[in-house]
Amino acid sequence: MNEIKIRKQWLALLVIIPIWNFAFNLMYIQSDPSVKTMPAWFVYCNTVFVLFSPLVFNYILYYCAFKKPGTKLLTFVLIFTPISFALMIGVYVFGTVPLPNFRFFELHMAVASVLSIWWYVLNWKLRQLNKIQNQVLLS
Repeated sequence: MNEIKIRKQWLALLVIIPIWNFAFNLMYIQSDPSVKTMPAWFVYCNTVFVLFSPLVFNYILYYCAFKKPGTKLLTFVLIFTPISFALMIGVYVFGTVPLPNFRFFELHMAVASVLSIWWYVLNWKLRQLNKIQNQVLLS
């Protein structure tokens, strides 16, 4: 894959993944009966946090890895993506979090798994590209 294609795919996933996860969280909130017992302000604050925290992190990631070709934040993402993926699977497998009862949960998990793996591969490739680009700039 050439550099431009890798960068375009990485940027597209940087936008797609938070939208996908936000849609999942909205479906989860609507299908979870315990949400009805929570105060409305708590549900709103949670929704705002789930929406804006990935936007802030993704902007920082965009700036540090895409605009300014750095490798440190990409290395951080490469370390923590498998950990968060394993935790996501683990909380459902071991019953720590009850399985949501909305219709497309299995589809969401399958798509989220594919996106996570694709995200990991693209981060690894972008890190390699940025590392090469930084070495060229230093020499």
